[in-house]
Amino acid sequence: MNYTNAQVAEQLKTLLPPGPLFNGNSVSDGFWLGIAQPFTDLLNTLNVLIEEANPLSTNELLPMREQEAGLSSVGFTVQQRLNNLITVWRSTGGQSISYFTTLAQSLGYTITITEFRPFLVGSSCVGDSLYNGNDWAYTWQINVGSSQTYYFSVGSSVVGDPLASWSNVFFETLFNKIKPAETTLIFTYS
Repeated sequence: MNYTNAQVAEQLKTLLPPGPLFNGNSVSDGFWLGIAQPFTDLLNTLNVLIEEANPLSTNELLPMREQEAGLSSVGFTVQQRLNNLITVWRSTGGQSISYFTTLAQSLGYTITITEFRPFLVGSSCVGDSLYNGNDWAYTWQINVGSSQTYYFSVGSSVVGDPLASWSNVFFETLFNKIKPAETTLIFTYS
C-alpha cells in the first residue's frame, strides 16, 4: 500500500494535543502536509522493502540476493536472473539421480544421467564398456534432451530484454555447484 502525504499528515495531526491552537485550519494543514513528505517517503520505502524481503518478488535487491546465492548475472535478462534465484532458493539439495532429473525438469530441461564405472573382472560382463582407471567411477554424464527457452514476460522483463533467449550457462553452473564434490560432470546436448 502506498501512502499519500494527506494520509500521513492526518496521522501526524492525531498525535497533537487537543485545543484550539491545533484544530485544523489552512495554515496548519499546509504545515503538516509539508512535514509529512519525509515520513511518507519512509513508509513507502519500508513497504517496498517488505516486498523485497521475499526472493519471489525481489527487484531492487536482486543483485544482493544473487550474491548471497552465489549466482552470476552476466549474460542473463532480469527475468532469467529472477528465475535462477528462485530455482536456487527452492532447491532443497540431494544426491540421487531422481533429485537431479526433477531439478532439471523444474528448470525446463529433460535429462537422463549416465553413470560410468570401470570394467572389473568378476563383476563386469562381456560386452560392458571398457573405461580405463578409477576416475570413471566418479564421472557421470548429463544427457540433455531439450533446453530452456526464456520468453519476454510483462511485469518481470525490462526494456532491452530479448523477446526470447536460450542459455545453458546457468544450468551447467548450477549442476556443477551442487554436484557431489568428488564427481566430474560431462554435459551432452541433443
